[in-house]
Amino acid sequence: MASNTLVQVVGIVLRGAINLATGEIQGRIERSAHDEPLPPISEDFDMPPAFAGVIGADGEELPRLPSLDADHELGDTFASTAEREAFPPNLLDVVVGLEHEKRVIRTVVTSQNYRLHVLMVGPPGSAKSLILDLLRQGLPDESRIVVGNQATAPGMKHLLLDPDHPRLLLLEELDKAPKEAQESLLTAMDGKVTSATGAAGGQQEHLDLEVHVIAAANDTKSIIAPLLQRFTVLHLRDYTQAERHEVMLKLLEQRMAFNAAEAKEIADLVAPVGTIRDAEHVGGLWKEDPEVARDHAARLGKR
Repeated sequence: MASNTLVQVVGIVLRGAINLATGEIQGRIERSAHDEPLPPISEDFDMPPAFAGVIGADGEELPRLPSLDADHELGDTFASTAEREAFPPNLLDVVVGLEHEKRVIRTVVTSQNYRLHVLMVGPPGSAKSLILDLLRQGLPDESRIVVGNQATAPGMKHLLLDPDHPRLLLLEELDKAPKEAQESLLTAMDGKVTSATGAAGGQQEHLDLEVHVIAAANDTKSIIAPLLQRFTVLHLRDYTQAERHEVMLKLLEQRMAFNAAEAKEIADLVAPVGTIRDAEHVGGLWKEDPEVARDHAARLGKR
């Protein structure tokens, strides 16, 4: 009886293991649940140290339950593994500084609490758009980006209530979104939707909307108050020229594959007069014709 109980408990533990459990172990768990004999563990399978050493009723070595201390460590391991899968650890490395802001965004994106949303507020050049774009590039299967002045209430509702909606909705220039689109977003974030059927005017139905909203705005003046209250607001300051130059170097080298000399020349041209996005545009031109890119960079200061 004790052995059967141990096998069942081990099965529960192994079902929760994300990267430690293999297909072979999973097969053993399923068969043990039906009291079927368990075949020997393959000699090629490397039993994780934390689970090795327990001998079952049939003489086979079974996974060992961790001690309380090891269980705590194991929980930390599971959390970090899940986080790595959902959020590449170097995803926001291009962004200089803003360590608190990056930690908040990472926490929200990897959370299963879908009532957590982030709004970044700051002047142009404060890395808001860069962060949204990095999230889009790093999590392409889970995210969708929407520009505020192109958002509509029906479009927003359709996007969020679609069964295949993105887990991560990235909103650029939320402050420029029409009021109706903001109200539609608010309704969905509150977990309610107006049914197309029913009494005149529709009826409210509750739903669990599994989506995080990460938005950006230059200011909050035109964002309706109820929507603003749904966000964790991060106030970003403008970069100094030196910080902007550093961000541009990282962006050009790490994301656009420029060599160090070319990245430095572009950053030197753009940082004193342009934004991070300008550096990206000049970099794109540089790939085609460096002289055209140099001329465009020189004109940035004359805008």
